[in-house]
Amino acid sequence: MSQSNRELVVDFLSYKLSQKGYSWSQFSDVEENRTEAPEETEAERETPSAINGNPSWHLADSPAVNGATGHSSSLDAREVIPMAAVKQALREAGDEFELRYRRAFSDLTSQLHITPGTAYQSFEQVVNELFRDGVNWGRIVAFFSFGGALCVES
Repeated sequence: MSQSNRELVVDFLSYKLSQKGYSWSQFSDVEENRTEAPEETEAERETPSAINGNPSWHLADSPAVNGATGHSSSLDAREVIPMAAVKQALREAGDEFELRYRRAFSDLTSQLHITPGTAYQSFEQVVNELFRDGVNWGRIVAFFSFGGALCVES
């Protein structure tokens, strides 16, 4: 995972945990004991993770910009959106998504029958279904919201 993607995940999960009275630092000691992510390649360092509204795993010169094929973007392909703006937009979109689907997010662990032994498999199945038809920002927000809700409940 690129450092900028990791930063988005940590920020979003920290935000969700803080809404429930928890602190990311409570869990950061556990995280430090895990294997570190591999170093980024030169190409990953040169290509910003949030250009043209594309997630980092999409090519910057992709013809499908912001989900609209054949339409030009208002951003130049090399213009970088500040990370703080991306974090804030993700938080706000996640909050709105969760408000709209509040019932679906209530008591997730019992709905999915998640236990410590089945957590990864359940998460993987939901993610595979969510991205079955491709990746877009709406699905990314849903992914973050699901992961955040699961994290807070666990």
